[in-house]
Amino acid sequence: MKSKYYIVAILVFVVAAFYVITYASGYKIDITNRNISQTGMIVVQSDPQTKIYLNNVEQGSGNVTIRNLKKGNYKVDIKREGYHDWSTSFELKGGEANIINYAILFKRNPEIGEYKIGQADFINSLSDTDSLTVLNNEIYQNSQFVTRLASEIKGVCWYSDRRYIAYTYSDTLKVISIDGTNEVKLVEKKSDTPVVFINSGRAVIYESDGKVYRAIIR
Repeated sequence: MKSKYYIVAILVFVVAAFYVITYASGYKIDITNRNISQTGMIVVQSDPQTKIYLNNVEQGSGNVTIRNLKKGNYKVDIKREGYHDWSTSFELKGGEANIINYAILFKRNPEIGEYKIGQADFINSLSDTDSLTVLNNEIYQNSQFVTRLASEIKGVCWYSDRRYIAYTYSDTLKVISIDGTNEVKLVEKKSDTPVVFINSGRAVIYESDGKVYRAIIR
């Protein structure tokens, strides 16, 4: 009798060890369909004040690692009170680790004040417009289409990290990521000129109605 319990204990240990090793190696066992599939991982690196959502389910705050995910389509949302939401959608493959460490959240109500910079033309000389063009209400980067709007686009320039493009549309300064997602409004702006981002993109200097302003946008 003892030998039977001993054999059963060994079998249970072997099965449990197999599951643990398989899980730790990035594989998932599907008993129903009788197969083993390689899983993926999503790593989000963000500010501690942010909340991370995967397919609309909260996963935690700040830096979050989500393991053993089946391959397929996923959506990550990063949210923070008082800021515009940031999101990205992608296909996760087996054995892949998708690292998201480039999300930028902008304030919904920036702190705005008049900025004494001298002549407004000085802003134009500092604006980064390299490789950006506007054609028929469309923005292009090195001939690569970014976005299309219904009305005239003005003052196109780069955001500090060159992952976003800033532009003026209907008296509003907006930014949009280079893949055409995460478009947000920054400030009201009544001018056609490009803008200048300072302090690693945490503030923007812009002209409006003949005056120059600075807005804290992050």
